[in-house]
Amino acid sequence: MDNNLDRDVYIGTSAQDEMCNFYLMYSVPFDQYATLNEADHYCFQNNEGYQDILSSSDYNLPPVFEEDVYFESI
Repeated sequence: MDNNLDRDVYIGTSAQDEMCNFYLMYSVPFDQYATLNEADHYCFQNNEGYQDILSSSDYNLPPVFEEDVYFESI
């Protein structure tokens, strides 16, 4: 993300002059979780070098099953 302004822009939810919240979620197959190093269980650093790596729309995503989808009525 680039900020072309001459000031800092902060994350917020006031609908004023701030950027939107940014969430990133990823998962690994359960059988591979145990093989990860403890340091791989969390992400505490800014990995700017990875932000430009985009997965294509035909990336091998896991299937979505109807019973896994949750919608809350308003």
